[in-house]
Amino acid sequence: MRIRSVILITLLLVLIISFVQADEEDQSLTIFQTALNLAKENCIELSRNQACYGHDFLVAEARPQANPFNFTSVGDIEDLAKIQSLRLGGMDVSAGTWGIALMQLRANLPASHPENVTLVAFGDVMLENAVLPPTQAEIQVRAQQNVNVRQRPVLSAGVIGTLKPQQTVTVVDRLEDSSWLRVILPETGQTGWVLADLMSAPSDLSHLNVTDGDTPYIQEPMQAFYFNSSSNTISRLPDSGLIIQTPEGVGEVQLLINEISVQLGSTVFFQVQ
Repeated sequence: MRIRSVILITLLLVLIISFVQADEEDQSLTIFQTALNLAKENCIELSRNQACYGHDFLVAEARPQANPFNFTSVGDIEDLAKIQSLRLGGMDVSAGTWGIALMQLRANLPASHPENVTLVAFGDVMLENAVLPPTQAEIQVRAQQNVNVRQRPVLSAGVIGTLKPQQTVTVVDRLEDSSWLRVILPETGQTGWVLADLMSAPSDLSHLNVTDGDTPYIQEPMQAFYFNSSSNTISRLPDSGLIIQTPEGVGEVQLLINEISVQLGSTVFFQVQ
């Protein structure tokens, strides 16, 4: 995983320099190169579901009730579960600063998979964690026959599994009217939907997160986030943005960016227009 971070930073450096047409004495290009090299050095210990303060300037806000939080200086590494938002600074030639943050995300990769999704944010960028604190309850099948677990909360949706009479499962969220419940299949760990009328549950499920039938189940830190960026005032430099790289050989990785479900299987550059 550490090797992967170095590879991604090197890739980012190549991408950025390819955008810049400047001589070696150009001050802004020097800041670019210095910032990326420092981020490469300072973030070598970055691990799964963590963020690294790669280069000045960056402001982080902790999630409510987060444990002791330290993400104020270059080289600081913190668990993503503690971070609510990151605000990076754009290029400031006079101060010699350019915000960079690195992250390693599990997203929806199998827990046993050794590699991670790598995210590099740079320039004038705002990221806000959109993953809700998890909720759950135990429910039991009360129907006298097997109950289908469906991909979406409609009777016409495909069946991804079944539950036996009296079987107990974990429910993690619900539709707004609680007519359908999203459960975790014990055998596979997949999530799917069951009709609430076929289940016995505690009298009050109002504490469960409310979702719709199209939003995927999101539980890993920063697997869902809001993202905003702005253009750099220095025209020869690349715009602020995100580079996201997925590991090879895992198929598509699913993220929820600005409430849009995005499937990735390569290295992609994002910016908000």
